[in-house]
Amino acid sequence: MEKKSMSVAVSVIVPVYNTERYLNQCVESLIHQTLENVEFIFVDDGSTDGSVDILKQYQEKDSRIKILQQKNLYAGVARNHGLEQATGKYIIFLDSDDFFDPDMLRNTYRCAEKNQAEIVIFGFRKYDDSLKQFKHASLFWGRHIPKGVFSAEDVGEQFFWKCPAFPWNKLFLKSFVDKHHLRFEAVRKCNDAYFVCMAIALAERMVFLDKNYVNYRIGNQGSLQGASNLDRESFVNCCISIKKGLTEAGKYHGAIRQSAIGMAQGNVTLGMEPPFTQETLEAFYQYTKDHLIPDLFDTPSDFEQSFSVKNIYESRDFSDFLCRQLQSEKEDKKNNYIPVSNPAVRVGRSLLALPLEILSVFKR
Repeated sequence: MEKKSMSVAVSVIVPVYNTERYLNQCVESLIHQTLENVEFIFVDDGSTDGSVDILKQYQEKDSRIKILQQKNLYAGVARNHGLEQATGKYIIFLDSDDFFDPDMLRNTYRCAEKNQAEIVIFGFRKYDDSLKQFKHASLFWGRHIPKGVFSAEDVGEQFFWKCPAFPWNKLFLKSFVDKHHLRFEAVRKCNDAYFVCMAIALAERMVFLDKNYVNYRIGNQGSLQGASNLDRESFVNCCISIKKGLTEAGKYHGAIRQSAIGMAQGNVTLGMEPPFTQETLEAFYQYTKDHLIPDLFDTPSDFEQSFSVKNIYESRDFSDFLCRQLQSEKEDKKNNYIPVSNPAVRVGRSLLALPLEILSVFKR
């Protein structure tokens, strides 16, 4: 292990909410990191299980562990709470149901120092909790990132796709975060998108490490990722916030603007994916329609290539929208134009599998 020094190299911030089932594995993988001069800030978000007791047991053995507590305000507020207390030169935001390679902090810290990077991005692999096995690791997005030091402009119009908005596979220079007053949004879902997208758009020096350091747990039914029918409007709201933030920072132009437009189109598509009821889909449709211009997009030309968004804009009401979606899907099939890479395909297929109560709209 590297020799411990007086200053804190990395502050590790971990929001915790009812993850006692996974917390031991998470903490063990952190306290045995090969970089020693770190601090671990666990922010309990009003857990009702034994999570806090587990953390206190570890705190008795390791003075680097700090425990903060708050009422249940969700992960974004918890991360901000931890950020306010962080003293490290760099910060990293991790999830309490994941576990980590022992060299993660050492190698990302060394990379940041060597390259004077504001952000170090690295890989991850998925661990299926239901099957108790690892999924095939994929760094398909990492292969599209330039070698060496780069910025958003170097990546191009698909920037937000090539650098996904996960906070837990990135090491951030704390002074950079503070300089730009970056904070997570105080919402239940998608609270991390604004922080990460703004950070990677503003950074002038980023580096990609082609290593999988995070074991990202899937198949955890208690996670917010599994709550796909909750807060669909958050897919729209985070893009509204990002557009506003980029505009205020003078970054909403060129490749970054085009990338943000593509992300907004994708998030609208994501918000229409099943499972849903007629009520939840109709509510999402109306909310999106109300905020299309100028909140999400500037003009209809911004989404003319996305038939789903275009159908929302041009439709008279929800029934008309459903008719347009089904017709668009039929036309795509007729013309043999169904590229797998097109996110609109997923929506078309989803809408063909609408519940009977939604299809009954067409019989009225």
